[in-house]
Amino acid sequence: MGPYVFKGSEGILRYVRQAGCIQYDPLDVCGKNAELVLQARVKDFEKPQLDAALYKDRQLMDDYDKNMSIIPLEDWPRFARLRAERGARMHSAQAVEAVEKRVQAHLEKAAYACSKDLPFTEKVDWSW
Repeated sequence: MGPYVFKGSEGILRYVRQAGCIQYDPLDVCGKNAELVLQARVKDFEKPQLDAALYKDRQLMDDYDKNMSIIPLEDWPRFARLRAERGARMHSAQAVEAVEKRVQAHLEKAAYACSKDLPFTEKVDWSW
């Protein structure tokens, strides 16, 4: 990979700005994903530096960018349209509940069913 380009706490912020985001994954077998990414790219990286950038200095934040990610706080306004679209999808609860009742009624008559066995023609958008 060559010599380190990024160094210390400022290097963390510079790297995340350049990359756009770092995928957040809470699994910690030998280090969390964000920590491993930064360790490989930021000279002298230490875990408390990432925590400080996220929770003390508030230069970075957790957000959803296809997956849970860490983004620069300054990018928050740029995601306004996506947050609005996500919020609109979340309001599909009534439509989902109506279909859920129909699925339950179908399952009361059938011991089991695959989705293709359900006699529905409409589609319901849902968010999970």
